[in-house]
Amino acid sequence: MMFRAQSYTFMPNMQPDYASNPTFPAPRLVSLLLPVGILLCAMLAGTQPLYAQSGSAAGRVQLPDLGSSASTLIPEHEAKAYSRYLLSQLRQYDYVLDDPLVEAYFQDMAFRIVAVSDEPDRQYLFTVLNEPSINAFAVPGGLVALHTGMILEADNASEIAGVLAHEIAHISQQHAARRFEAAQKMSVPLMIAAIGLILVGGTGAIAPAIMGTQGVAMQQQINYTRANEHEADRIGISWLSAAGFDPNAMATMFNKLGRASRNFAIEVPEYLRTHPVSSTRIAEAKNRAASMPQRVVQPSLDFFLIQARVQVLTSKRPEQALQAFRDKLRKDDSPLPEAWLYGEALALQQMGDYDQARENIQTLLGMNPTRLEYQIARAQLELDAGNTAQSIDQFEILYRKFAGNRTLGRYYAQALLKTQEPELAARAGEILRNDLLVHRDDPKLYELQAQAAHLAGDDIRASSASAESSYWRGQIHDAISQLRRLNNRDDLNYYQRARISNRLAEMQLELEQLVSLGYISATADTG
Repeated sequence: MMFRAQSYTFMPNMQPDYASNPTFPAPRLVSLLLPVGILLCAMLAGTQPLYAQSGSAAGRVQLPDLGSSASTLIPEHEAKAYSRYLLSQLRQYDYVLDDPLVEAYFQDMAFRIVAVSDEPDRQYLFTVLNEPSINAFAVPGGLVALHTGMILEADNASEIAGVLAHEIAHISQQHAARRFEAAQKMSVPLMIAAIGLILVGGTGAIAPAIMGTQGVAMQQQINYTRANEHEADRIGISWLSAAGFDPNAMATMFNKLGRASRNFAIEVPEYLRTHPVSSTRIAEAKNRAASMPQRVVQPSLDFFLIQARVQVLTSKRPEQALQAFRDKLRKDDSPLPEAWLYGEALALQQMGDYDQARENIQTLLGMNPTRLEYQIARAQLELDAGNTAQSIDQFEILYRKFAGNRTLGRYYAQALLKTQEPELAARAGEILRNDLLVHRDDPKLYELQAQAAHLAGDDIRASSASAESSYWRGQIHDAISQLRRLNNRDDLNYYQRARISNRLAEMQLELEQLVSLGYISATADTG
């Protein structure tokens, strides 16, 4: 994968978990991180260790009361900035799985849990990363991410909800800040950067940069304590039950991953490296779940449809996914074979077998004619098959029926843009502007808006949207450069110039803040 020279020369790079996770995101980003690793190791050489590396009780950090100064060690505005820009950089390097249906499903699941948490108004960012490893992570500031490998490993929706609940609890209880309660001498940018660096530094080319310094000690110091893990389990299981999921699912997922770690033919899942599982912990999770109100949670077709979609989107070859679904359809124990038929249709569509895919989708619509996933699949199939007018008609009906649906707006706009017709592009622009009123942090929507404005002949709006897309992908220097060029045009009217000038001032102020925090450089890196 080739990387462009980017503006970020110092950022709390790129591993977002609290705890030691030596393989993410190597090898794809290890070359980007190496210079930062050398810099940080030099800075850490004189850092006072937080606690002795011995296993004695005296060497362990005791959890402070929740009323401690943990919340001031990492100020909330700095933590949020870190989460937001880490997400933008993950987008920049194509880690984020760009699929609105998948994204919307897991965001809805996560916010169901947040709604019953102790802080339902707390701001979070939820995303899905296209990573085959079995992992999930959370960082101070509210970013929670699922790897696609974790999604494919789950047997039901409650197991993934349990992972999300556990990660949300880590953020809610400020476990990262509490682990650094004794590190007042370390500056906040350095501390957060050390977290990010050390978590990726266990293997590959970056390891020598850490070995031989107190970075080794730091790696031990940022591991979750057992108390952290058990606290996140207890709180997460309570939220899991309150949100209507099976509270036993957290224990079943831990048990499943634990069995994988005992099978020497299978590499230990990354989630177990950051969240070690013991028989005692599993037993405690089961006992905690048993104290919750018991309910029968039926298998979720929604989950299995999304899981099938993830399997197709992440397969190296659609033929592999197709065979996997056909194998599942031959089994009598498939929980919801409808989902595997859906997955088969998507795989056939990717292979270009539109006739067979169309037969599958028609069968699915016969089984459930009102299900939105099947209706979207039908319209998207016709678009891919070259029946653009038919696809537009189908998306138009759906868009009117499900007004305000973000997923439909994006698909409908893409279908309109495929015609390359200015009038239809203008219509796409209207749809995207409405979506951006609610989802103003989506770089893909801005990218589509830029295409729509360009086709419609509105170069000013196209340039502005392009700048926003760059901004939300973490390319703030590029975004500022685009807005400066736009602001220098002599054909802007008063309102356009005022809007562009105000946005440019906002970005410049934010750049100054990020530079002062030590997250990025003051000028773009020209490589």
